[in-house]
Amino acid sequence: MMRLRRPILATLALLFALCSHSQALTLNIRDAANGDPVPHAVVSLPASGPASPLASPAVMAQENRTFEPHLLVIPAGSMVEFPNHDNTQHHVYSFSPAKTFNIELYAKRPEAPVTFDTAGVVELGCNIHDNMQAFIYVTDAAQTVTTGPDGVARIEPPTAAPVTVKVWHERLRDNSQPVTLTIPASGEEPRVISLDLTPKKVEADPFADLQRRFDNL
Repeated sequence: MMRLRRPILATLALLFALCSHSQALTLNIRDAANGDPVPHAVVSLPASGPASPLASPAVMAQENRTFEPHLLVIPAGSMVEFPNHDNTQHHVYSFSPAKTFNIELYAKRPEAPVTFDTAGVVELGCNIHDNMQAFIYVTDAAQTVTTGPDGVARIEPPTAAPVTVKVWHERLRDNSQPVTLTIPASGEEPRVISLDLTPKKVEADPFADLQRRFDNL
């Protein structure tokens, strides 16, 4: 009888560990003004531990006088390359505290990638084309996800207790940093998070077609 107790206790401990681990949470990110889903919102779970840098450089390209992608999410310590696929030169820079850098006027590809070793939001611009803008979100959390077109993100918190998350979107009133929120342990799924956002920008560039034709000469 004594011989059976240890396997039983071990099985009970395993079942307790499995039950105590919380299941994935579905977060529904919405615009507080109109209730619309918010795509491209970044949700990170600080409690998930540190993130490992990418093994190879990520890419933030310039194409058709835009940055591609518009939003790049990378772990802290990762490198990013900035290839120029346009027929015109670009001058990429950032004044953000998380990473200040300046790649002066260049074509094709800079000599070396840029290392982003501090967590935070990095806003990119081009000193030649004022309409060019992009963001690099540098995360120090192992679990960081981005919402899709439906504004939905899923995270896996380590416990069933209230969960602290960081949420960022470029249209936040202060988009230089994420907002920190606490998600209750109980409640209906999905959890709805309403963000106070600025209105969407209306893109207008009357010289875009003329510039493209000039670039293709």
